[in-house]
Amino acid sequence: MYQIRPLTLCMLWACLFFANGSDPTFEIITGNCTNPPVNELILQRRLRPEPSPKPGHLEQLITWSGDETIYCITVISPNKKEKHSTAQITAGGLNFRFVDILLKSESGFGFQYDVNLYGKIK
Repeated sequence: MYQIRPLTLCMLWACLFFANGSDPTFEIITGNCTNPPVNELILQRRLRPEPSPKPGHLEQLITWSGDETIYCITVISPNKKEKHSTAQITAGGLNFRFVDILLKSESGFGFQYDVNLYGKIK
């Protein structure tokens, strides 16, 4: 019979957490995002790629790393009617000093997202 040690469980949980990030959703609003100060904005991107005339989906990976610890992440689409895309935190994120965010559209569609990260040095 096998015995699972607490350290093994902890390492397994950490691997699953860091490997999976979050599940894909249409938008992301996570952390303490109620009126964050403008001087703590560490990344601002406005993404508007057009759909490709060829079949297939669009993907874009947003990466950030720095000295600040992230406390708010927003990935918001101004186009609420057409939900043909997803956003997913694939690494890092809240309470980390790095983040990878994967944006992906359905085949034949583009996407529109405004990405904002807020953080501060701890």
